[in-house]
Amino acid sequence: MTKQAKAGFRLWMIAPGLIALIILGAFLIALEREDAQNLPSTLINRPAPEFSLAPLRDGAPGLSTADLREPGVKLVNIWASWCGPCRVEHPYIEALAAEGVPIHGINYKDDPQSAERFLAELGDPYELIGADRTGRAGIEWGVY
Repeated sequence: MTKQAKAGFRLWMIAPGLIALIILGAFLIALEREDAQNLPSTLINRPAPEFSLAPLRDGAPGLSTADLREPGVKLVNIWASWCGPCRVEHPYIEALAAEGVPIHGINYKDDPQSAERFLAELGDPYELIGADRTGRAGIEWGVY
């Protein structure tokens, strides 16, 4: 094999690795530019979506857009008993409620009995809870 043929063969051996490194470098540069703390939302500077949800508990009030129009700031938390991050954030939600922040909940695509067990186990910080059984309200709120 000639020197020229050996050089061409070596180039074909290392070319896939070089291409992979270039692509990896481009991804790393793109990730560095993205602010990981900034989660985009289509709802920023827009009114809350129109919705009306049945209550999680029989005999309790549900939750609707009208409840959010009452004066004052409110926090709406979308949660489910099957949601791991919801368990992690729950103590913080309870702390906010203990400080007097009005918190309303949207129970997202959950079994009512499981949701009740979740609240019995971890505490219930919600003034109102609407049950979003189909997930439609959650989609309107930007849940994915």
